[in-house]
Amino acid sequence: MAALQTPEDHELRIDTAQHTWCFDRLRRRFRRVPVGTDPDDPAVDPGWEQYWLLSREGEGALTVTLDREGTLRLRVVD
Repeated sequence: MAALQTPEDHELRIDTAQHTWCFDRLRRRFRRVPVGTDPDDPAVDPGWEQYWLLSREGEGALTVTLDREGTLRLRVVD
């Protein structure tokens, strides 16, 4: 996984090989856009999804837990 960026305190951006993952930690929502796309471009569909927990597991691994029970997860390995 590439660099972490924090445009604002509650926003987190994580670049992977294929996507930029954008997290709004205040509202517990996320979206991803293809690498090379400006997430701040108004033409980009926001497509926000809710999440419950974000876990970084060392260099190159990320898990987004989508529900309180922890049964729905997205695992990203770069």
